[in-house]
Parts: sequence; C-alpha cells; structure tokens
Amino acid sequence: MICGIGAAWNESEHIGYGSPFPPIRERMDRLDEALNIIKLMFTQERPSFSGTHYRIDRALNNPRPVQAGGPRIMVGGGGEKRTLRLVARYADMSHWFGPLADIKRKSEILDRYCEEEGRDPATITRTMGSPVVLVENEGQAKTVMERMPPERRVMFQPATPEQAAEILQDFIDIGIEGFTFGNPTLRTPEEFDRARRLIKAVKNS
Repeated sequence: MICGIGAAWNESEHIGYGSPFPPIRERMDRLDEALNIIKLMFTQERPSFSGTHYRIDRALNNPRPVQAGGPRIMVGGGGEKRTLRLVARYADMSHWFGPLADIKRKSEILDRYCEEEGRDPATITRTMGSPVVLVENEGQAKTVMERMPPERRVMFQPATPEQAAEILQDFIDIGIEGFTFGNPTLRTPEEFDRARRLIKAVKNS
C-alpha cells in the first residue's frame, strides 16, 4: 500500500467539486502540515499537532497500520524549492514529470536536501509519469497524438514497446525506479499487450 499526496495543481477539478483552491504558498504550507500529521498518525498512539491550517489533539488512529512505520508515503510533484525538500523530510517515494535533463536535476537536488536532513538519498524511491505513449506503428502514433489535448502533447513521445524500452532506459540509468501510465493509454487488450512487451523489453535490456 502507498499513501500518495500532493499540493494539488488542477484548479478546474477543485471548481468542479466545489473545493477551494488557495494560492500555491498556502497549498504547500498545507501539504507540509498534512505530511507531518500523517507521519505522526502512522507512528504514535495518540499524537497531537497544532499548525496554521490543521490541528489534532491526541487523535486516535485505530487500527494502526500493519506496516512498521505505516504505508510508504509518496509525494507527487517536482517543485525544487519546497516540494523536494518535503520529500526529503517526510516521504518514501517521489513522483515527477518531465524530460530527462529536468528529472536528473530534480534527483540531484533531492540528494542535496536528503543530506541536509541527515537522510540517505537511497531510501527514497524515485518514480515518474511515463514520457512515452505506446503505439504499434507511425500511423497509429499520428492518430494518438492528434487525439491528445495540445498542452499534453509536449509531455509524451509516441513509441513502440521496443523503442519505449530504449527511451525509459535513459531514465532508469539516472535512478528512476518506476513509471506510471495513464489509464486512457491502456484500455484494450492490444494496448495491454504492448505494455507487456514493454515490460519484457525493459527486463531484457
């Protein structure tokens, strides 16, 4: 089990569900306090915490997590000033998006924050959203990219499973240990078969 959390970014989702969408500084402050409380609730019997946005007073969390220390905490987001510092302080996993150079830089910054926190950087699993969308051929690649919202096209490169394995290997080589693929890209048996071929190609590389 993984406890995933982030500071939120999609304002339209908040509007759609009637939730407030405060400025980024407040969202980051809230994330900091929330992570603090989560760690306390995972590890203490009746923890208390008093922050600007959240407060608990001898809160009861029963039954306690079965895992020692609680589920692994994944923080989504690659903000280099605050988010990665929070990852170093609280998280077991970090999840990013971006091209190879950006991911490499974020990983190096996270390493420095871990050193400041007195923590071994190797204890944090680094994952990211897949930079590829799996296709069978060039014709299908054109169709898939045309169907994708323009603002998202820059985030993905169409590739066959074998091509994708080569692309992902560059990220694996700099320490990325896992990739997520959005549900819209894995809907049919054929698409799942391409994912299977990708996994096999990565294992064999």
